Formats: sequence, C-alpha cells, structure tokens
Amino acid sequence: MHKVANTSHDPLSFKAVDEGQFIKGLVVHPPSKFAFCLIEKNACSSWSAFGRKVFSGNASTSNSPNYFLDQISQKQAGSSGLEQVFRDPGAIRAVMLRDPLARFASAFMDKCFDRQCGNPYCFARNYHNKQPGQTISMKENIDWILHRDPAKVDGHWRLQSEHCDLNRRLNEYTIVGLMHKDRLNVDAHCIARAAGLQVLNADSEVSPWNNPLRTSHQESTSEEDILKKLYTPGAARAIITHFHKDYELFQIDSAPRWLEKATGEWFEHSSPNCEPPWPNHSRL
Repeated sequence: MHKVANTSHDPLSFKAVDEGQFIKGLVVHPPSKFAFCLIEKNACSSWSAFGRKVFSGNASTSNSPNYFLDQISQKQAGSSGLEQVFRDPGAIRAVMLRDPLARFASAFMDKCFDRQCGNPYCFARNYHNKQPGQTISMKENIDWILHRDPAKVDGHWRLQSEHCDLNRRLNEYTIVGLMHKDRLNVDAHCIARAAGLQVLNADSEVSPWNNPLRTSHQESTSEEDILKKLYTPGAARAIITHFHKDYELFQIDSAPRWLEKATGEWFEHSSPNCEPPWPNHSRL
C-alpha cells in the first residue's frame, strides 16, 4: 500500500549535482515529471529496467537494468531539471521501501550464495577469512554487519535512508510505499498509472514486472516462513537495533508478528558444496 507524503515545493538544493556529486539511487526524468529512488534489494533491477523504458518512451525497450541510470539521469537533468521535478506539485516522486529484516535476508540469500558462493558482494566471506566457494551462514553475515557502520557499507547492505538523500528529503516524495514481494506487479502498475506512464507497463510480454523470478511466489516458501528460519529472535532484534534509523525514519514496524516465533533453524547453516538450506525457487 502506498501513502501520499506531505510534499515540499521548496526542495533542498541540488547544486552539488552540477559538480558531479550525484545523489545515490535517484533517477529523474523532467519530461515525464517523474523521479524514482532506486534502492538495492527493493526490486531495484525491475525499477531500473522500467526507468530505461521511461527514458526511451518505448515499452519494448530491453528489460535489462542500467545500474548507472541515476548518474546518467542526474547529469542529463542537471540541478535545474532536478529542482523542476521536485518543485512541481503535479510531479510523481516515488520510493519503495522494505522491512530491513527482509531486505537484509534477501541480500544474504542472493549475494552469499550466488556464483557458487563466489559473489564478491558477500563481504562477510572476506571478513571471516573464507575463500570463494565456502558457505557463509546467516550468523556469520550478521556478525559482519554488526561490526560495520550501516550508513557506509555497499549499497546492497546500506541503510535505505542513505539512498537518494532520504534521510533529508523524505518529505519531498509524493509516493512512499512499503514493498511486499507478492505485490510488486500491482504496486508498479499503481505508480506507473499515477505518473501517466502506464503504457510502459501495459504489455505483459515486455513488462519488467512480469518476470516470474521476481513476481511469482508459487512453488516458493512464504516470506515469513523464510525469515523465521533464517533469524533467531535475538539476531532479528540485533538487526533491528543496528538499522534503527530506517525503522524510525520510515515508521516501519520493529516488532513483526513472526519474530517471537522465529526458530532460526537455518541460522548457522553451513555446507561444503554451497548448498543453501532453503528449497529451490525460494526467493526474497
């Protein structure tokens, strides 16, 4: 569900963009009166692919993401274009947020088991002096992040409030949504319709939201069941405390109903063959 934020028509300055100090994650397209905040693990790839369609004006444009779209768009728009979109009361400025517990678990499931446990974005592997191919447990991954400043780590693990200047600009957004993996398609179409860009999402053959790996929860374990097995209650509370700035700024529930029923049966899982503990097709 999206909520309409209290918007400011006198945004903070964007002058630094003209000097090459780009705002991480912020994609802006003045002709469409549209801005979107890309945040890793919040359906970032699909939103980036949608952004490519916005820039081309063509729904058939590739569904491949462009992870430099924030810098490209800001350089093209300049501070004047950014200010135009952020001052316009009729513009759509949207961001999709995510429960930090689910987002952290999603990054772990992806980055720490991708490429046969060789993805370099699983920084806990080096922290624990393990070699590519060796499994990192959720316990080890949490131990790594608790020894890092969550405002300064790589974007996949970084506080959401450190993206797009959200810690200073949240009130400048017109749509703030909380992501749920089984509503990606619905939420994306809602935002596209609000921005008058629904034609770019209309064709099920080319919409980035109809990728079954991202939108289908058939044959997969529910998000709550995965989280209950990955976290112990104590570990979940440690992450909530460590990411407290996101919980407080975005008013996200810091006591989810599943937490007290967490079993942590996958918490210390380790496999010599990089075998994850979750069933095939399970994703967050």
